[in-house]
Amino acid sequence: MVKRAVWLLCGVSLMGAAAPLPPEQLEQELTSLEQGPPLFGSLHRRTHALSADLSHYPPAAQARIRRLDCYNQSADRIELMQAAVREANRLIELARQEQDAVAVADLTICRGGYYQLLGDVEAARRDFDAALHEAQRLHAIREEGLALAKRGDMLSYIGRLGEGIKDQQQAYRLLHQTGAIGHARVVQLAMARTYRRMEYYSEALSHLNRIHARLVQQERHDELARLQLEYALLHLDSGRYQMAIDSFIAARHAFGEGDSVQDIDLIRIGEAEARLGLRQPELAQALLQESAPRMNRQSDPSLYAYWELIQAKMLTALGQAQQALPLLEQAELFFAHEENQRFLMWIQRARSEAMASLQRYEEAYAALQLYLALEHRIDEQLLEQQQIWMRNEFTLAREQAKHDRLKAAHALQQQKLERLVEVRFWRNLVYALGLVLALLAVAWLAAHSRQLRALAFTDELTGIKNRRRIMARGAGMLSKARRQQQPFSVLLFDIDRFKRINDSFGHHQGDRVLQWVVKCVRCLLRHDDALGRTGGEEFLVLLPHTNLTEADRVARRICQFVAARVFPNMPAPVTISIGVAQLKEEDGDLNALIQRADAALYRAKENGRNRVERAD
Repeated sequence: MVKRAVWLLCGVSLMGAAAPLPPEQLEQELTSLEQGPPLFGSLHRRTHALSADLSHYPPAAQARIRRLDCYNQSADRIELMQAAVREANRLIELARQEQDAVAVADLTICRGGYYQLLGDVEAARRDFDAALHEAQRLHAIREEGLALAKRGDMLSYIGRLGEGIKDQQQAYRLLHQTGAIGHARVVQLAMARTYRRMEYYSEALSHLNRIHARLVQQERHDELARLQLEYALLHLDSGRYQMAIDSFIAARHAFGEGDSVQDIDLIRIGEAEARLGLRQPELAQALLQESAPRMNRQSDPSLYAYWELIQAKMLTALGQAQQALPLLEQAELFFAHEENQRFLMWIQRARSEAMASLQRYEEAYAALQLYLALEHRIDEQLLEQQQIWMRNEFTLAREQAKHDRLKAAHALQQQKLERLVEVRFWRNLVYALGLVLALLAVAWLAAHSRQLRALAFTDELTGIKNRRRIMARGAGMLSKARRQQQPFSVLLFDIDRFKRINDSFGHHQGDRVLQWVVKCVRCLLRHDDALGRTGGEEFLVLLPHTNLTEADRVARRICQFVAARVFPNMPAPVTISIGVAQLKEEDGDLNALIQRADAALYRAKENGRNRVERAD
């Protein structure tokens, strides 16, 4: 949705028509406009002023104005987007009649952008590919860069991140080379969004910081404030909800009444999602209600689908899961049409939570299975896209090295120093090979290090955190809870009569029971919760931002859910007993808190098992 902040227009009308510009001033204005829009905003008013006096300018200038005007049409509603496509078709036909092939390529890119806003990804891709091919044939570097930029943005949005970042990197170089600085800045911002979607958060933050430094240097304070929206989305995706909320609030203050309504609504919806991440559904509801009057599929279908998803999650959190289900169905239709796998995954997770809240556990389990399948598929796609990006990085490095070698060889050839040419060639070759080998070695060492780290902190049987990792995580959560004066609770549970299961059915079946129970518990936990194995059949659950009453409710839901499952090859239900404890002032450390939970677990065992007991 953030891409609309660049594409959509303010649509501010002019108070009156100015006189036509003289030739020298007209050339300066056209050159400035062709460099691209500001990082946040549009060129609508300036291009509209030129269009109003179109007949007063020479034919070559008229063609350039029409191309600029195509990109700056109002597109706040679906009917306006469709009208923009029709206008682009008219301009393309006019350019063909004038035999202006570069203009045809440029206007085809423009039309593809409106197709993308309409959600017609196939039509947009056809236009971008056709324009790119034509621009390369004509050696039109600016149009080639624009086609790559638009195609890269679209590929990134639909999840083909490696291909998207490749296009964006090439587009940035081409646009910077031709002096289209405004377009190059917009591409750099799009690259930051792509790195965010690839979960390369440090790389995304680095790009945003470079943009921030440039804006500070140029004293562009309005755009600096609006950059907070990009920081907010980065914090939201990386799970830093409070930082996201602070940035959303700063962005909301920066946007004025004349700004794009879609941008302001996106800020509210994003902040609502962050509030839900902090378990503040009432605050999220208030934010969503502010945007509700403008939410309809005709205005902005993708923003509306996003609003439906967050609205559904909020309703579920408030105990109104039945009202959430129709919203999820409508949002699912749109994101399925856009082939947006990541949003489809989030919808399945939200549906599973809603069904579980309604005690429709079979449907909740089915939705959870779809969620896990989509998550697995997205992880595979993300890995594939990351590999594509890495291959592209190596390719770009080789191309740059080749370019440097050829340039050096040409300079030396002019000086007719063949011996020096040969020396430099082999020296550069050695450098390139050494760089490639070094990069490969670093990549191998990094992968090996990650693998060893995973083995050191993961329970091999269940795939969850081992005792060392869960205790370290718990100590960190406890310290943070005390620092922020937030509630913090733990659940300590083990499997009832597990020794009897091992003795009766063998250790292999006992291992499978451990794995099944872990899967059951994980599907009922939140994103910020943590689960680890502390002993043979004993497990620890960490619940940040959760008081004793809420933790008791979670524990009972887990206990009931496990007892209701039918495990394969088990003649009787598998049950668990749970001890619940909330952090108190007198708890010296995590071990003290766990000891109280262990005492409650012992009472649960003494009182008949398959139950939950609270710590004193």
